[in-house]
Amino acid sequence: MVGSGIKDKSGSALVYRSQNLKFGWECVGPLCESNISSRWECPIMAKVTTASQHVAVSSNNGNNGHLQRHMFCVSPDYCVNMAQYYLGDYAAGKFELENAVGPLPLDLGDVMYAPNVLTDKHVSCWLVVHTGKLASFRNRCCLHGFACAGMLALSAQQQ
Repeated sequence: MVGSGIKDKSGSALVYRSQNLKFGWECVGPLCESNISSRWECPIMAKVTTASQHVAVSSNNGNNGHLQRHMFCVSPDYCVNMAQYYLGDYAAGKFELENAVGPLPLDLGDVMYAPNVLTDKHVSCWLVVHTGKLASFRNRCCLHGFACAGMLALSAQQQ
């Protein structure tokens, strides 16, 4: 998935696929789009389980009062805007943004940009973020000649 923008229209998340990591990539099309900003950076999506009493926007699927939903998160416009997320449904290759709850701030402070999601073999969902005070980067971000880069790392589990 790649963050994008549609000129004079909206931000979007484009889905690509390939049978080989090195070549043969094709654009499948947009996952979703919205006019909340002119372009989206670092989009992510993950399946999450929510307590139905907290997010009652989908029918209960018989999981002991919990709902299977998808979290879609994007960093709008550029590197000093905090990440926003939606909780909604994913069907037929599309995230149903128009019926989702959101946008909501992923963090209530000024510390998070471009999160990522990892899952393990037990289908646990891990939100991985880089933290640092974004205000300190406001005059040094990628739009002002500052080269942005990021890295995610997790320690290996010993067997």
